[in-house]
Amino acid sequence: MGRQPEKKQLIEIAAIKLFGRPGFASTSIRDIAKEAGVTDGALYRHFKSKNEMGWDLYVREVQVFSEGLFEIIKDIDPANRHDVLRAGIEYAYTYAEIYPDQFRFILLNQNTFPESQNKDNSNLIDMVTKAVGRGTANFEEHECLSAILWGALVQPLIMIDYGLLDKKPSECIGLVVEQCSKILSV
Repeated sequence: MGRQPEKKQLIEIAAIKLFGRPGFASTSIRDIAKEAGVTDGALYRHFKSKNEMGWDLYVREVQVFSEGLFEIIKDIDPANRHDVLRAGIEYAYTYAEIYPDQFRFILLNQNTFPESQNKDNSNLIDMVTKAVGRGTANFEEHECLSAILWGALVQPLIMIDYGLLDKKPSECIGLVVEQCSKILSV
């Protein structure tokens, strides 16, 4: 028989869920404690503040996501941008389907923490911009392409999450890869 999750793990699960929806600013310590089934005091035994908790969880979840992504694409020839793009989209969409709370938390809070603007790979938009920048000639072009690509990548997931697109993320992979390939002309 498996062990019961420890209080800290219950708190983290609750915080990620709530920071993803209704959002970081709208979530109180009391909300997290209630969702986790613990007291406010139990929460403060593990974290000094909501900000510290949010940042620690954000860094951890982005690291988990990033490590998985880099593991998937590390053996693909970077010159084969289509294969890298396909592998990245498949990974992101599968991750969003398997870990919806974690993906929503990362996606919706990438600009919540000022610290994220000073860290490498702590922001999904920055990851996409760096990846696109490797294959374009000038900075202005790559920033604009990154913004367009970001919308094409993320909007279907947002629409699925809000029930506006009646599909699973994995059902959209082929079409998203096709359209993103056109955007990048790969």
